[in-house]
Amino acid sequence: MSAVEYDVVVVAGGAGSRLGGAVKADLTVDGERLLDRVLAATGSASTRVLVGRGIDAPDDVVRTLEDPPSGGPAAGTDAGLQAVTSPARWTLLLASDLADPAAGIATLLEAAARADEDGEDDVDGICLAGDAEHPQWLFGIHRTAALRGAVESLDTVRNRSMKALLSSLRLTTVAVDPAAVADIDTPTDARTWQAQRPADAPREPRLRGDAATVQRWRQWVEMACEAVAVDPDLVDVAGIHILTKQVAHGYDRPLAPVSSYVLGLAVGAAQARGEEVDQVALRRAIVATIEQAPPVPEEQS
Repeated sequence: MSAVEYDVVVVAGGAGSRLGGAVKADLTVDGERLLDRVLAATGSASTRVLVGRGIDAPDDVVRTLEDPPSGGPAAGTDAGLQAVTSPARWTLLLASDLADPAAGIATLLEAAARADEDGEDDVDGICLAGDAEHPQWLFGIHRTAALRGAVESLDTVRNRSMKALLSSLRLTTVAVDPAAVADIDTPTDARTWQAQRPADAPREPRLRGDAATVQRWRQWVEMACEAVAVDPDLVDVAGIHILTKQVAHGYDRPLAPVSSYVLGLAVGAAQARGEEVDQVALRRAIVATIEQAPPVPEEQS
């Protein structure tokens, strides 16, 4: 599978009204700014653009703002697209307040690469979807020409929603666990994510979502699947990472790889019964058992 050529437009906006005026992109989770989490997962992009004001960013990130300011996310998207001088084939469109974006970004890059490989010209964009398959308008990847065309089709982008901007595109959604698309909208959200791990817990390696890494992982998955006669399309790398993370953080770390093995058995069993495989539902069923699981002894927690 070939690596995807893509740009990134991060729509940061201004201060968060429900965060007491704080800039969402500057909030930290586990000692890391939300914006930095997005940038760490998009290092292989051709051009990275940050749309917003009053936010520090690395020198290689293009900074811009809609004119006049405070024009809403569609106007911000337009400003971000205009800031790219040599557009890539795809544009990753992201919010700046995503709590844990790396796995979702990896999923989108893989989906775009697959669309290119399969010649799916009837797909203009791909968005992640959590509960109820509702598209996350600022967590998606789109063919740049189609996205620019959507902007041009509006009489004005000012004060227009992302749904209004993207509804004319031929979109598909990729179902993921709601935790994969969580964002920080309120002080409660920030505290919840900060409290997910003890302050003295060892930091985990970051899941890199860059295209080269995704391609390398996928090549190995295909080799491993061929070795044991398994369909590689059934291996949802990002989904497995989400599942193991939820088990490791929500219950007991040594059982994280066991949960992925249980998921594999469930997928195989569903296939043997001739049923359609719904890996999102299977992962949710596994995670739901954590609430009723035997408690971890206090000296081990």
